[in-house]
Amino acid sequence: MLRQLAERWGRVTSDGVLIPLDLSHRLLGQLVGARRPTIATAASELARQGLLRRRDDGAWLLLGEVGLAAASHPSTPVAECGAPTGLDSGEPRWRR
Repeated sequence: MLRQLAERWGRVTSDGVLIPLDLSHRLLGQLVGARRPTIATAASELARQGLLRRRDDGAWLLLGEVGLAAASHPSTPVAECGAPTGLDSGEPRWRR
């Protein structure tokens, strides 16, 4: 998920790929269908391996292999390709 977010909103910096979004562990868990403790454990492991760092401002920094992969595989943002996301259809959520 972080790699997909990096492809969409990331900026390549001298340290890695910066995802300038203040995403909590809880919100990331909701995005991937996992519980907050699972995300916290996974983020800690990635940080231990030197692949991920959380900045003081809440942004995420992808380092090493993860950052390089996100930077080298740009994709067309969903908003630009016209694919339906289900998030902006204007239809009430309960009707979907």
